[in-house]
Amino acid sequence: MKFKLTNKIISPSLILSLIFLLGLAIRLYKLDFQSFWLDEYYDIQAALQPGIFFPTPANLPPVYINLLKVWIRIFPVTETYVRLLGASIGAFSILVFYKLGKELFNVKTGLWAAFLLAVSATHVDYCQEAKYYSLTLLMAMLMQLWYFRILKHGRQTDFIYYAVVMVLGLFTHYYLVILLVTQAAHFLFCLKSQKPKARKFFLVQITVFIIFFLFNL
Repeated sequence: MKFKLTNKIISPSLILSLIFLLGLAIRLYKLDFQSFWLDEYYDIQAALQPGIFFPTPANLPPVYINLLKVWIRIFPVTETYVRLLGASIGAFSILVFYKLGKELFNVKTGLWAAFLLAVSATHVDYCQEAKYYSLTLLMAMLMQLWYFRILKHGRQTDFIYYAVVMVLGLFTHYYLVILLVTQAAHFLFCLKSQKPKARKFFLVQITVFIIFFLFNL
């Protein structure tokens, strides 16, 4: 699909690239406008501790803290550089949101979804904090993307990617378990049309839940 602008044709890839650059620029603007607040400082202090945490101190979700640990070994511990991690993840989420909109509807819907997320003031605010917020939303999007791909295609790779993002998602923010339960309920609602995939789907979910609870004992 291509879009006409006056007498020229613009490809969706170019439009998406422009939307991505817009979203990235907005999220990078004034990253150091405010100094670290208490919750950011707490996560930074946890990431500065030696070793790899699993689980982390005070039972924080381990994925973001360990990612931040690697990040601050490369970049200085300043407001701009530490918050750059969340801003970059947030900008990447724009591309994933496009894929989700395209998967559910069509290219045009995907582009509109990407644009609305790119200029979302709420998303920008959360992306400019040295916290797990932007990563949590990214994981939720990826979980939804591969869940819908399972419903639509049911390929072996869809189940594998779904399992991987489920594990990463649960260890990014524990509340994402609510999304998994919701997906399971939706799958049961669609069971008549999705019956051939049911065994694999619930096997993946049960396996991930077992891994999650074993590491949180």
